[in-house]
Amino acid sequence: MSNRTFHSILWTGIDRFGTQVFQVAFSIILARLLMPEDYGLVALAFIFLMVGLVLTDGGLQLSLLQKKNPTENDFSTVFWFNLGFGIVLYATLFFCAPLIARFYDQPLMIPILRIAGLNIIVWALGIIHGTKLDITLNFKKQAFITISAMLISGFFGIWLAFSGYGVWALVFQFLSNNLLRVLLLWIFGTRWYPKFVFCIESFKSLFNFGCKYMLTTLLDTTYKNMFAVFIGRFYALKELGFFQKAYSLTNLTTTNISYTIARSFIPLQTSLSDNISEQRKSFDRFLSLGCFIVFPIAILFAVLAEPLVAFVLTERWLPAVPFIQILCLSYIWYPILVVNRQMLLSKGFSKQNLMIDVIAKTLGVAAFLIALPHGIAWICVSIGFYALVDMILSVFFAKKYVSIRLFEQLRIAAPAFGLAVFSGFIAWFVVMGVMHYAPTSDFMQLLLGGIAGLGVYAVGAHLLKFDEWRFILNYLKRK
Repeated sequence: MSNRTFHSILWTGIDRFGTQVFQVAFSIILARLLMPEDYGLVALAFIFLMVGLVLTDGGLQLSLLQKKNPTENDFSTVFWFNLGFGIVLYATLFFCAPLIARFYDQPLMIPILRIAGLNIIVWALGIIHGTKLDITLNFKKQAFITISAMLISGFFGIWLAFSGYGVWALVFQFLSNNLLRVLLLWIFGTRWYPKFVFCIESFKSLFNFGCKYMLTTLLDTTYKNMFAVFIGRFYALKELGFFQKAYSLTNLTTTNISYTIARSFIPLQTSLSDNISEQRKSFDRFLSLGCFIVFPIAILFAVLAEPLVAFVLTERWLPAVPFIQILCLSYIWYPILVVNRQMLLSKGFSKQNLMIDVIAKTLGVAAFLIALPHGIAWICVSIGFYALVDMILSVFFAKKYVSIRLFEQLRIAAPAFGLAVFSGFIAWFVVMGVMHYAPTSDFMQLLLGGIAGLGVYAVGAHLLKFDEWRFILNYLKRK
């Protein structure tokens, strides 16, 4: 793996996980101050916000990343489209807020939707600035900007929660985070200002590729938020709060890590478009690194979920533990799924990427509807079924269009998976042994299990001479 590749992954990881670490820290404090019902109410409102954010971009950001030499006219055209469409979407959400609130019989959703919806316009103002930093692989600057915005907005949210603002602490934390991030991108990110230009030809060219990706992302966002829609309609807000907390924590440990590692994949693949063998090597490296990091974290998180939740979030959140365990194991294959999808997109196969999503989501929705009457645990199992189908389809299409075989990918992933399972078993054995012979606190269970699991994984990676382990150590020594 080249230093450039690892450097971009490292700063992407610092960006994503620096943000996530602080977000989790703030979330822990807020979870102790707020009730599960508050999280459930915000989850219902944010369904519509997330869909609005996806539509605002229109898939044009990826089009700019995938295009080899985007022009200033391209950037300005996309900026004005994002801003104009964002305003239209916010106006639609503003006027539809009473209808949505009536559907859930939650009058408070009207002001929540109207204030949280401002994020759509704010988000549109910063898309191009973030894209230009992505193109130049300047993830270091993005990390400082994102983490700074998260820190300030996080403390602001905590202050609101302490002051008794309840659910509004979550709403204004999210809005202030976006405002600060966009402001910092404009001031410190990249000195770029849009020209008063809207090129029809440029828009058609970019939208032709981007619209398919937008539909894919829209399907994915709709599917993920569908759970909150139905759970909020047929179950109590408290149950939705437990599910939403489990879902967000699981995303932190699996999907976010996978997308963090793969974030620089498309720009790097585009820069290597004239060298097929280097593109293939890059694919293998991203896949192996993703599996090496995600597998042990997902398994250990599932094993240590109960002491972790009890110690960090308090015992009132313990009903979320089985949901966390099922979802962690459901999304463990996400590194394989993400890298295969990114490979298809880097080659321009956005149509095939959309086909995968349509098939997988159709089966996923069917599984969800079957599981819905049987409780939230079965809903989590249906999510696992969908994730497995999605991964299999992604690998199948990659084999068909990019000639990357399943056997070769399993050969890359197998060593990390085997070692992760073994380390998870050791962590479980230590926790069970401690509880049986010397019952102790949740913190000690978490500490001993974590040290045992991660220690075994690190020692095993060293003894088995994993390339990823050696490269990370060498890189850190040089730095």
